[in-house]
Amino acid sequence: MASTPLLSALAQAGALEPFQPRLCHQVFGREIEQARAAGVAGAAWQTYWSDRLGPWLDLLLAQLPPAAAEAARGGGRLLVWPFDRAHLFGNLIREPWAVSRAFGRHYSHRVMLTRPRQVAQNPAVYDMAMAGWHQVVSEDPRLLALARVNVGLIHHRGVDFLLCDETYPPYLIHQMLLGDGLTERLAIPPAQAEAAHDILRRLGVPDDARLVTLHVREANPGQAHRNSSINQFLPALETLLANDYWIIRLGRRPMPMLVHPSHRIIDLPYCPLYDPVLDAYAVWRSEFMVVTDSGPSSLGWFFHKPLLILNGTFHYNRSPVRLDFTTYLKYFSPARGRCLSHQELLDISIYHQQTNQQFASLGLEVHPLADEEMVAITEEFLGLGPDMTAAPERPVQQRFKAQALAEHVRLFYDPERFAPGRYIDRWRAWYSTGALPGFRLSETYTERNPWFLA
Repeated sequence: MASTPLLSALAQAGALEPFQPRLCHQVFGREIEQARAAGVAGAAWQTYWSDRLGPWLDLLLAQLPPAAAEAARGGGRLLVWPFDRAHLFGNLIREPWAVSRAFGRHYSHRVMLTRPRQVAQNPAVYDMAMAGWHQVVSEDPRLLALARVNVGLIHHRGVDFLLCDETYPPYLIHQMLLGDGLTERLAIPPAQAEAAHDILRRLGVPDDARLVTLHVREANPGQAHRNSSINQFLPALETLLANDYWIIRLGRRPMPMLVHPSHRIIDLPYCPLYDPVLDAYAVWRSEFMVVTDSGPSSLGWFFHKPLLILNGTFHYNRSPVRLDFTTYLKYFSPARGRCLSHQELLDISIYHQQTNQQFASLGLEVHPLADEEMVAITEEFLGLGPDMTAAPERPVQQRFKAQALAEHVRLFYDPERFAPGRYIDRWRAWYSTGALPGFRLSETYTERNPWFLA
């Protein structure tokens, strides 16, 4: 591939050796800002990016699988999507699913540029995510960089390239939730389901057991304010055990072990019979999930399982397909000597403060739920009954959603959203995920923390 000004800029920034996604974002972002400042729009936008990215796109076209290449030559409609986040559990579930549902019916063939299977945290989930896609597997940073260009659909040499970062698929999902809903579910290959079912039997799980899957994000250095401790969840687990549930904990080593005497708690990361097929199957078998804001919770959304979210955070990737029953960490301000309310957190754009550096700039501490809150909130959730979406919304829910909806309207219609320096926000149109259908705030949480909706 011949050198281009953009390729030289990426190399000079140190974005390619090794591959540095954030640096790629910055370099492409400056180019996007320059294009907008020059008034490039409409058909000229297509030409502009086809010219500047042409050598990259040609390199990718040269690696198309034979069936996809033949379809393109024969007049079939072809979508090519660069995706560099197969190593992240939640992104691997959400993004291919969303792009496939949004664009699949318009194309005869879909091609994903992706990283190899061995980078995935769970190879069985990787196989599920790739269903229906042709693949170009590569670790070439020049190609992976295309997953960091936020310019949308670009038509080049008869092929449509979807060029977007990880903010676009949640936007697609939210639009589907607000439209006709999400009726389609993830599918587990029958061979995977059969193998996982056999392993659970060998672990002593009865076929008619009431299952709950658990995932607690722990000791993850990225966005560390989202982390919790498995020990903080023990009171909730005791409540579930008292209600005759089996609990299957998802995760991977070296996360701390879940130490508990009950045979009805299975700690998959340390289970001697562990197989990657168990993660998705356990969620599929479960009545609901108990989670923090973490990648594996995406399995619950796309299997249409209710989620009990304890020690939750303000994260734009929420996708409540059926029910997100939510509590939040308490955001304590040492400067004010108190916790901040929901509205105060929205006023400081809490949904935008995701990186460690951004969150540190707020000067806030996050405090977990107390043990007695864990118990009472879990009991409230179980009290909703089998149809957990049927409970009517009381004034506390209406107040919470009114604040969340006002924040959505403010952000969605913000004229500065497309201004220079804000290109990364292009698709983050529904940051205030509390306004989405299926989102429900624990009323026990608000009763014990009345300042939250003050």
